[in-house]
Amino acid sequence: MLTIRLLGEVSVIRGGEALALPPSKKTRALLAYLVATGRPQSRERLCRLLWEVPDDPRGALRWSLSKLRAVVDDPGDGARILADRDTVRFVPNGVACDLHALRAAAVARPIEALPVEHLRAVAEAVNGDFLEGLDLPTQPEFQAWCVAEREEARRHHAAVLGALVARLAPDAPEEALVHSRRLVALDAFDEQERAGLVELLARTGRREEAEQHVEAGLSALREAGLPAAELSRVGRQLRAARANRGSGGAGGEVGELEAVVRPALAVTAGSDAAMAGRRIVVVDDELELGRIVAEYLERHGFSVRTAASGAALDAVLASGSADLVVLDVNLPGEDGFAIARRLRARGGPPMLFLSAAAEVVDRVVGLELGAEDYLTKPFDLRELRARIQAALRRTEVVSTGSDRTVPGLSDGVSVGGDARPSVAASEARGFRLAKNGGTGGPRTKQGQEVRFCRSADGVQIAYATSGAGPPLLKPANWMTHLEHDWESPVWRHWLRELSRNHRLIRYDERCNGLSDWHAEDLSFDACERDLEAVIEAANLQRFPMLGISQGCAFAVAYAVQHPERVSRLVLYGGYARGWAKRGDAAQADTRAAFGTLMQHGWGVDNPASRQLFTSLFVPDGTSEQAQWFNELQRVSASPENAFRLHEVFGQVQIEALLPRVRVPTLVLHCVGDSVVPFEEGRRLARGIPGARFVQLEGRNHILLEEEPAWERFLAEVRPFLEADVAPNHEKAVEPVAGELRP
Repeated sequence: MLTIRLLGEVSVIRGGEALALPPSKKTRALLAYLVATGRPQSRERLCRLLWEVPDDPRGALRWSLSKLRAVVDDPGDGARILADRDTVRFVPNGVACDLHALRAAAVARPIEALPVEHLRAVAEAVNGDFLEGLDLPTQPEFQAWCVAEREEARRHHAAVLGALVARLAPDAPEEALVHSRRLVALDAFDEQERAGLVELLARTGRREEAEQHVEAGLSALREAGLPAAELSRVGRQLRAARANRGSGGAGGEVGELEAVVRPALAVTAGSDAAMAGRRIVVVDDELELGRIVAEYLERHGFSVRTAASGAALDAVLASGSADLVVLDVNLPGEDGFAIARRLRARGGPPMLFLSAAAEVVDRVVGLELGAEDYLTKPFDLRELRARIQAALRRTEVVSTGSDRTVPGLSDGVSVGGDARPSVAASEARGFRLAKNGGTGGPRTKQGQEVRFCRSADGVQIAYATSGAGPPLLKPANWMTHLEHDWESPVWRHWLRELSRNHRLIRYDERCNGLSDWHAEDLSFDACERDLEAVIEAANLQRFPMLGISQGCAFAVAYAVQHPERVSRLVLYGGYARGWAKRGDAAQADTRAAFGTLMQHGWGVDNPASRQLFTSLFVPDGTSEQAQWFNELQRVSASPENAFRLHEVFGQVQIEALLPRVRVPTLVLHCVGDSVVPFEEGRRLARGIPGARFVQLEGRNHILLEEEPAWERFLAEVRPFLEADVAPNHEKAVEPVAGELRP
């Protein structure tokens, strides 16, 4: 049996003895990548992932594979590294891997049903972070994948440790304490897990350590600007227990500590005391699943009843009201949707849908029926609890009419219909805004005016104008913030130069920047309607467009649909097909890893994960530029919205529109762009009749002021736009008939 350990330092063990691995970090990284991904990888992908272009990547790959074969191949089990002319793969014959064991345990549903012995073995096999000490900062694609996998492994590790603590705490608190300490070490900002550790410390008589963890937790949470109300309350109760303890010896002290801490934590296990005693009805015909969910929620302070059908639910509600119904969609007889319609018609309690159906149409139907949320099976019990808590808080806000803020934003974001940074919060940071159509005129901040308009579905879009002269419209690209960009050393030279001889109009797309952060529809069509809303609000008649990155796709789509209004197109760093539409599985894997990183590392108070994106977008940036771009990621979008936008842009496909472009077009692309491959820029230019393509020498996706490619960009774009002398009264081209389907 061969054992490969990827959690901690990479190691290979045969017969209980560690084998010597090649000293090359890239060779060890190659082994880890092949084992972790578990599927064939193209040689081209592996070369791009691990070796710089000036090297001999194919020669380096061949050398590394020869070294690895000497370590992992076994005469008894056959070759484990198989390669042909195009691909390389690892065959796990007779191989045990700690990462795969951790993944399998963490995704088991319900994880609490796994044998304690199995959970214990999986947890004990984790010797550290994924690929500890094997970072390759000069290889951004590998590093992004590694960090994303590292975060995923931590989440899986936390799930296994959490299940162990839940199983062991009632009867084996001493052993549970070991795993609880490891769980808190994984995430010092998890108030719930910290409170659980305090409970176990109190139960086992470790009063001083319990108080130390309360203080350490409070310090970490306050420094990060996170809520700490429940941990504060537990700390007060611990101090009160110490002050009031009698003379009954250590045993009496432990009992007293447990008496005050255990009830507090049982009530506030969900990091919110308001959830205590809230009445939940779980409706699911899978009786065992219903029982597991009910028991789990009861352990966290909820009052739970169960039902297996619509009729049973009616009987339960007749015997007492409920604050929320967790309703399975696929019930026998009357399904969950039909039950929801009945409940809604008679003003019944809020609902959260559970279903194995993951199709978008099912989620849409459920949400349109008025459900607070929709969770697909299989699911993590902790995620279900978090969604229940969020749903209850939302319904409470609606019933009291109080204001809300979006979590994760330092200044607060109004969600009473418009989820965007409030005007008051923006002005507090020096961002002066003016609402389009409101009382009073726009306020100007250093030469730009920020206004708001509404898209067709009511979503508010923030747009800005700067400069004077003929109009130049820039469709939105990912990660913008009108005010932040105006001051940023990454973007300010763009805005200065583009506003020099033009009236520049740009905007933050929905779920981004100063525009609404809460928009149900985040499709290509919806984003295109945002562009149309800005055009109408700015009263533009005929104008050139400058598309950057995915903004190029919006520019092309609008130019095809409205050729009478668009005079010229400048397309920089763009593409006609998103990352999920290029037929490159390896590239799709990398982008999927980015998505995982966005979901779990975007909003944390640690710029390390955001730095990965910065190193891709502006790899040649100065430390100041990198810091500004790191901060742009934080202020431009929430983790959820960043992920949603990333997924939407991956699905872009407008190649069918390219031959229909009728306006002069200039396409520019950096040859070393790591965000949008150079070939995608060439492909974009080839598809547009008469388009001129300019190759720029550089690696930055966003051109920086000090690099030669920026001067070349200006030298090409300025005369191209100056040639745009077509006045607004010029004869318009007839619009293209038919509906756009990007």
